[in-house]
Amino acid sequence: MVTLMRISSEDIKKEVRESLAHLDHYLGLIQAGDASYIKPLSVELRKLLCKGRGNGLLERLSKECGINLDFQVRALPVMPPSYRTATLDEYLDEFRCHVGGETYTRRQLIHIVADKKGAHTEDEVVQLFEIEKYHSLPVYDGRMAGGYPITVKYLLDITLTILRLAKGKLDRKFD
Repeated sequence: MVTLMRISSEDIKKEVRESLAHLDHYLGLIQAGDASYIKPLSVELRKLLCKGRGNGLLERLSKECGINLDFQVRALPVMPPSYRTATLDEYLDEFRCHVGGETYTRRQLIHIVADKKGAHTEDEVVQLFEIEKYHSLPVYDGRMAGGYPITVKYLLDITLTILRLAKGKLDRKFD
């Protein structure tokens, strides 16, 4: 029988700080034109945001330290004000893109890239190149060599949102 040790809130804070530092570092490298850091960036996002063993650090930190993680998502109907406050799960499960008759959420996009092993992904998940194939309009950034696919743009937007949240609420709570 395996016994699981409870991780202290200080250890969770340390893990979150390290993961946020990695996100910030990878973001800078990607924005400077090095696309090889897209998968490591998505792995850090999965570690911070998605459920699963060793993942979900932000949710765990929120519960341990009493930090309220408020995200902004589009309100329906889309009319002013067009955003509403949402939980982490609502933020992650909001529609992001439509590919070949399927819709994908932020959580799914993170997993599609982070769970990619070699040249393939899990059978149930559309391969990254399939999503990129259907999005014929890449998002261009002058610092990238020609641009990068829309999938990466979504990952960068998620990263910027998490870093902005961290600079606000988490920094105040850590001090």
